[in-house]
Amino acid sequence: MTKTQSVLGNISDQNFKEYLSLVSRFRDFDFNQMHNLGHQILKYYRSNEKGRNLLQPGQKLEKQWYDSLDRKSPDMSVYSNDFFIPEVWACWVLYSRKYLLSLKKSENLIKLIRSNIESVVDLGCGFGYTTAALKEIFQNTEVYGTNIKESFQFSVASELGRLNKFSIVEDVKEIGEKIDFIFASEYFEHFEDPISHLNHIIRHTKPKCLVIANAFGSRSIGHFNNYWSGSSLVSNKKIGRDFNKRLRELGFRSMKTKFWNNRPSVWIRS
Repeated sequence: MTKTQSVLGNISDQNFKEYLSLVSRFRDFDFNQMHNLGHQILKYYRSNEKGRNLLQPGQKLEKQWYDSLDRKSPDMSVYSNDFFIPEVWACWVLYSRKYLLSLKKSENLIKLIRSNIESVVDLGCGFGYTTAALKEIFQNTEVYGTNIKESFQFSVASELGRLNKFSIVEDVKEIGEKIDFIFASEYFEHFEDPISHLNHIIRHTKPKCLVIANAFGSRSIGHFNNYWSGSSLVSNKKIGRDFNKRLRELGFRSMKTKFWNNRPSVWIRS
């Protein structure tokens, strides 16, 4: 994707190849293998098929992650595995892009959200495609993405940011200003203490609006079986309720939307 292309436009195989070409500038991998695997992952997610070709790398990495949880030593190296290259693309195509399109199509909601919005953050931005889409929606705002600075994803997202006029930081506190709008798609599940991290985000940004798509209860690479809620360890089925309760305690109210399964959820500061 270049600065002249619409990231929210139709997705084609050519878009995927351009994505892989961009990533290949910062990481050596088998282009054809990742290209084929990406299509297999999309097919799998769209049909819920348990295809052998996907599950060989995917289940191996998932097992590596959950085995590390059993040892009480989360293996963060899973995020640097080549499998994550097509996986992040699939998550962009099927999830975060869909959430942003739903948001954009809801004219009354986007009108409300756009009012007095001067800064936007995409938490856990991956390779930066969601961040670029947010810049497309909020054209006259300062847009930031967050990612781990030592990761090759940070380098890719930084280059995409250079082309599309958004910035990448490791932590929101580096921005040094109040953030009006926060987008977090499949993000908080990757923190064993998500409520504490939520407190950190709110303390350093004081946002007017949060758009969040959590999937705490799903089994996936980087997700935890149990999460900390204060001083208690609770199941992944319960943490979502505690998380939403904390949002209300922090002064946010959940807006009613027509989004399927209330994803993403939209929280406005009361």
